Formats: sequence, structure tokens, C-alpha cells
Amino acid sequence: MKRKNTIFCLLAGLLVFSMAGCSKQSAPLDDAPTFIEGKYTDFTEGKSSAYTVSDGWSNKGMFGCTWSSQNLSYSNEGINMKITKNTETGVYYGGEQKSSGSDGQFKYGYFGTYMKAAKAQGTTSTFFTYTGSGEDNPHDEIDVEILGKDTTKVQFNYFVDGTGNHEYMYDLRFDSSEDFHQYGFYWDDTKIIWFVDLQPVYSVTGTAMPSASQRIFQNFWVGDQSNFNAKAWLGSFDDADLGCTAYYKKVTYAGLDGSLREVPEPEKAPSLDELTTISSGLNFPDSREYVVTNASDNMSADVTYEGVTKSYHNITAKLPDSSKTANLFAMKVENKGEKLVNLRVDLQMDQPLTDGGIKCANTNAYYADGGETKTDLKWGGSFFEVPVGKSITLIVKYYGPATNVILMPDSSVTSTEACSGHLLISNYMLGGTNEYVAPKDETTIDESAGKAFTMDLKSNDSYTVSGTTSAADITYADLKGNSYKNVYCGVTASEFTDTIALSFHIKNNGTNSLRMRIDVSSDSGRINASAEGINVTSVSTDLTYGGSFCTVAAGEEGVFRVIYSGTVTKLLFMFDTSTNSDSALHSGSVSLSHYLTYGA
Repeated sequence: MKRKNTIFCLLAGLLVFSMAGCSKQSAPLDDAPTFIEGKYTDFTEGKSSAYTVSDGWSNKGMFGCTWSSQNLSYSNEGINMKITKNTETGVYYGGEQKSSGSDGQFKYGYFGTYMKAAKAQGTTSTFFTYTGSGEDNPHDEIDVEILGKDTTKVQFNYFVDGTGNHEYMYDLRFDSSEDFHQYGFYWDDTKIIWFVDLQPVYSVTGTAMPSASQRIFQNFWVGDQSNFNAKAWLGSFDDADLGCTAYYKKVTYAGLDGSLREVPEPEKAPSLDELTTISSGLNFPDSREYVVTNASDNMSADVTYEGVTKSYHNITAKLPDSSKTANLFAMKVENKGEKLVNLRVDLQMDQPLTDGGIKCANTNAYYADGGETKTDLKWGGSFFEVPVGKSITLIVKYYGPATNVILMPDSSVTSTEACSGHLLISNYMLGGTNEYVAPKDETTIDESAGKAFTMDLKSNDSYTVSGTTSAADITYADLKGNSYKNVYCGVTASEFTDTIALSFHIKNNGTNSLRMRIDVSSDSGRINASAEGINVTSVSTDLTYGGSFCTVAAGEEGVFRVIYSGTVTKLLFMFDTSTNSDSALHSGSVSLSHYLTYGA
């Protein structure tokens, strides 16, 4: 793409005005930054793939309109955003777009746009950066707003963690609706400086500045005509002004060092032709606030909820074994409720791939008919917006042996406001090839150094135990994966005197992989220190809550050894019941044998 750069220096002094939370001081000429202004996107060339257009939902509050993708068009004047109205329902429609994908987030630098504002009471033509609860961030925002009731002025404002009230009205000395002008701002960790036609006109400084990475927005909207505050601020909209238009020719950006950023080309969504339907469907049980009605064939589910806040509550379904070799998951989500739904989707493994890692396997995420959306690689999860009355097909790319899909409708990115919703989920698919290769097990356990001990495991309501004190067969049926049901026994003190480890053979007689947890306990609590195994996988020890874990494939027999520190008084086993995110039911058959202890 051709790129025309204009190097300019700020040759005028900065007037620094007093504002709430900001220091009042002059900004010497020598302190003014020097920028390299480059074209980030040029809308006279048409729609940009670097942006997502809002459609089918409203911000509510002072906003008296719903966003419509039909209200954006393109010409030699760039984006044309207009106000329209449905005369039958009385609903007004405006236009909005935001930079999208992981490359569409910016922190610090110069942000500008070439804009021609609309002259119409009740409207505002805006350029701003923003992030908030929709991306699990604090509400940080920096604004340039031209009110249609007086297009000879521009309003500047900013928010830090949801706190605003920093408005300042600047007299342009020209009519912004008559021609294009450049409006922008420079932002770093101590100040924001607003510009008109590349000249600094207003500055705020202080320690409380926006600090989260933000997306670039342009929107044009009409205020809520029933909201007193909106009308007092923007004026009353006259339907004679329907069709009024704001124009945006291009957006510019330069980093703190003057570096330019090319227009990102969002990674294209994988083709759905690469995926196949999960023939058994998925079963999502009810969970906390969520009421789920699965179809009889588990190929779709109706989900309703009320009172959901930022609680990370979720509904979870067990994936088929084929998910461990695939790397793409897709599903269709229809919003049948009355509000936009923020949906977080986690593809999760039984155990993290590395010590201290997260169990979420997501690496990228896409709208099937669009570009990339946000995936949190630190805490896990991919984030999607589902507009009212709309359907999206989402695709999550992942790495590692995923075993569960977890959905969090409105529970991971909402504010303290309680949310209600109604979703229809369907078209569950898997595809692709997972590049994950389990590390080769090089563990060696010298069982000849061990000394035999006995375990007298007893049957209970959850497990049926048969056999002897030196070997046991254990069966169970329909136990929830997060029920923490267990079978345990005391130990003979003399058999564990001066020992630091124990081992045993575990054989999975079932047809599905088995997740086992063992707690080695003393009178004061769990004393597991570490674990190792042969012919078992996903070995780990939880030093915070206790327990050592391993996974045993169907039909396999392995050796598992736990190292501990303290005097052993009790052993406790959990088979398929210790995965917090797993609410599915499990049945199985396990054999334990070759019980050995090891001295210091």
C-alpha cells in the first residue's frame, strides 16, 4: 500500500488549562513532541478490513439510536455515516466502526482523523479511542466530539477507569461542517494534547491518565430524545434532518517515537469446509444462573439466564476424543434476547501444558464471516459479540489436547450490572490438525528399591471396591467430573515410618481416558510434594490445594509415584471427579496393585 508521510514539528506554545485531576502548568515549546504523521487507513479507497462495523445493537444510555451497518457507505469523501429512522417503530439508526483484531489495539502516540462533521441538532460526530468491560479492561477513553447544534466548536474529554467529567469546549473559529479538517490527540503516560489541523490547542497533564490499550472508533449518532440530559447536551433532533451525514476521510497514527504502523491485515477465518459436525453433539448441563435445554440429539441447546454479573460462571460440555487431535472448534450462536451478548469461549485441557500455565488452549479466534477477534493468551478465553436478533458463527483455534468447551455468556466482561439473555447454540464442529506432541516420558522408577505396603480401600456410595489389601478393582458410574467423590483408607504406621514416597500400578479398564487424583495426608493436612509416572500423562501436583494428578489412557497400565514430606496417616483417591470445570458424568473401572513405599 502506498504511504504518504508528512513530517511536522509543533512550532506553537501549548496552552494548558486547569481541569479536575490535572495539573495547571504551561508547556514550553521545547517540550512539545515532534510527530511523523502517516496514513493508517484511507477510507476514500473503500471499506477497510482493519475495522469492524457495529450492527444491530445500541449503547443505550444517552444514545437514542441503534447501530446499523447499512448507515455506512463509501465515496471519494471517505466513509459517509448517516442518521436514519424506522418510521413504524420510531427507532433511529446511526453508524459506528472500530479497529479490530489483535493489531487494532493501540497504546500511546498520536491519533488523528480527517473529518467533516454533520450540522444537525441532537447529533454528534466523533473520533475517539476506547476500551472497557467488553474486552475485560477498565473503561479508558479519549474523545474528540463535534456537536451538531454548534459545529464551530469541538469538545474534548477523557476517561480513566470509568471516571470522566473532564469536558472542555474549544472554539474552532471555523465551521467544521463545511470542509474537512484534521482533529487528533497525542497521548502518553503523563499527558494528553489535543490538536486541530496539526496545531496543539489544549493539554492536560497528571498522574491519572488512560493506561490501557485502546481501539480507534468513529461514530455518528443521535441522542435519546426522551433523555433530559441528552437533549440538554446535544439539543433536540428534528426528523427533517434525517439523512444528515458525517464524513471521515482517513485515520492517522504515529507511535511515541514517530514510528508508523501499516494497516494490519486481519488473519482470515479458517474455512468452515475444514470442519465437520460433531456427530454426537454436545451436552451442556444447567449451571448456576444458566438454564439449558438441550435438544434430544444434543445438536443444539437453548440457554436462558437472569442476574448474571462478572462472576465467570459458565456452562461446560465435554468434547469427544477427536478434539485432542483437532485444532479448530466452531459453533453457531443466535441472540434471541433483547441486549447485545458478550460471549467468552474457552477450549480447555484437563491440565496445563507447563507448570504454572493455564488450562485454556485457545490461540486465536475468528468470526466465520469476518476477521480475527480478541483471545486472551495470559488468562485464557476468546471474546465475541452477538448482536440482538443476529446469529454469528465463531471459530476458535487452539493448541493442545482440548477436552472441554466452556461458554461464559455475559459473565466475564460485564460490569456490575446484572444481565439477562437468551441464546440458541448449535452447529458444533471440529476440524484441523493439532500440532501438539506430548513430550516423551523418560521417567524411570526403580521399583526394586520399594517395600510393599497394604491399602484397605472400602466401598462407598460412589465407588465399588473388590480385591485384597495388596490389589483392588474399583468401579463407578455416573459421577460428576467436579463432584470430588473419593475412596480412602488409613495406613499402617509401621509401613510408612521413615518413608518419602509411594508408588502403585494403575490400570484403566474403561473405554475413555481416566483422570486420577491422589491426596497423601498427615494429621495436619495434605503433604504431596511432587509426582512422576511411567505410561501416564499430564502429571502434576497442586501445592496450593493439594493432590497429585495423572491421566491414564483407555486400556493402559502405568506406574505412578508421589513424593511427600511428613508423616502419612491417610490416602485418598479420586477417579474422574476432581476437574472443577467438568460437570459431565463419568463411569469407569480401575485396577490398583504393586503398592510400594520408598525410604529417604
